[in-house]
Amino acid sequence: TARDEQAKRASELDREIQAALAMLGPGTAVDGNGTIVQRLVKLREKLAEDSTSRRQLTVERDAWRAMCTLLTQTRARVHELLEDAEQERDALSTSLDTMRNRIVELSVMHTDARDDGDRARTELSQLRVKLVTWSEAVETTLAELSQRTSEVFRE
Repeated sequence: TARDEQAKRASELDREIQAALAMLGPGTAVDGNGTIVQRLVKLREKLAEDSTSRRQLTVERDAWRAMCTLLTQTRARVHELLEDAEQERDALSTSLDTMRNRIVELSVMHTDARDDGDRARTELSQLRVKLVTWSEAVETTLAELSQRTSEVFRE
């Protein structure tokens, strides 16, 4: 709004200067410093330079605002991405802890199963030894029984 008002004032001033120049004409000298028309022309040129300078400053200010806005938006997005990354890291950390606990449980279960297997093999080995011993005892007893039965039948 301020830029628009300033541009409107500059335009009106330029029109007034043009109107004054048209009314005065070329023959009005003041104190040997040249004519009023020449002074007004110089004033008009200075006004044009001032307007150009203000437009340039306005463009630079708008560019600066746009850059600041972009930086602010970029910073906000970076913070959002950092928060998302932290949340994902926390979730992954929790999952990793869960997996570690599960691995410990499975290691304990594996160790227990291996120990149970070792005990079962030892027990099975002992039972085989007993079975072989009993089998030999039964065979010996059967052989003796068979021998006695033969002796009893012979008698």
